[in-house]
Amino acid sequence: MLSRLHIVLCSLVVSLSVSIPSSYAEEIIPQIAGPVEDVHEKPNVAADEPLTQKGKKEQTEFTFTPFYSELSALRLEQFSGVDATENQIGFYSGGVSGLLGDYINLPNLKLRTAHGRGYYRYRSSRKVGDEYVETDFHGESKFYEAMVGYEFRIEKAIFKAYGGVISETNHIDPRDPQNTLEGTEVGAKVLLESWYEFQSNHWLSSYASYSTGSEYYVAHSRYGIPLMSGLQFIGAIDVGIEAGLFGNKEFDALRFGAFSRLKTDIGEITFSGGISGDYDQPDAVYGTFQLFRKFGEF
Repeated sequence: MLSRLHIVLCSLVVSLSVSIPSSYAEEIIPQIAGPVEDVHEKPNVAADEPLTQKGKKEQTEFTFTPFYSELSALRLEQFSGVDATENQIGFYSGGVSGLLGDYINLPNLKLRTAHGRGYYRYRSSRKVGDEYVETDFHGESKFYEAMVGYEFRIEKAIFKAYGGVISETNHIDPRDPQNTLEGTEVGAKVLLESWYEFQSNHWLSSYASYSTGSEYYVAHSRYGIPLMSGLQFIGAIDVGIEAGLFGNKEFDALRFGAFSRLKTDIGEITFSGGISGDYDQPDAVYGTFQLFRKFGEF
């Protein structure tokens, strides 16, 4: 039977995505491509000439630090979230930093860590004596993962690839001998993330991951459309649709729904919801909450 926490990993996507469901993914946030230009190093050819009002204006504009230079000083990405259906709830958090102390908004090696915990229930038959009795099972699941990755770009497309280890633990009460997820398993995990922004400012993010041990897999995509920008207290609002396929050695399932992403002073907040189903519960409703933040020098 499904350890429902593993649905959480759908949103680590991350995420990039795209919070990964994280199994889990994490959302991928748009980043400005191109080399960082330190304009303060450029010589002022008019330094010895008297400054007119026009010259003063030109000099001010000339020495203004580009927005991308500010972004390049970011050192840490942090993501966290909650994922819930009718019979499970899971929590996760994690972060990404430069492996060698590099800035995270530039193509380089990255270190990604995440952990999560969830609670779930399901109903199945259990052998008692010579008979099988319908039983309600309650489970607790948790995971820890650490991966090393690299970011590269092709024009407006951003790609990230990670590989590392993951530890997954499931405890089920009463014990279910038919559930192969019971206990602790340590295995390898790979995660791929991508982001592309169209000229219309519409964007597409996707992520996919696979881990041995529980044989968990996920593939998830979002298509976003800018709705409003320049709002007080909220920088912008994007809305869109999302879809995902995920499962492990006990089940296979898919999701389809909608989301909204708010850019605020505390970070990017994403809400999503829709239909999630598998063979045991084909029409369950799901909801997620994700917070994505970036931090500068520390």
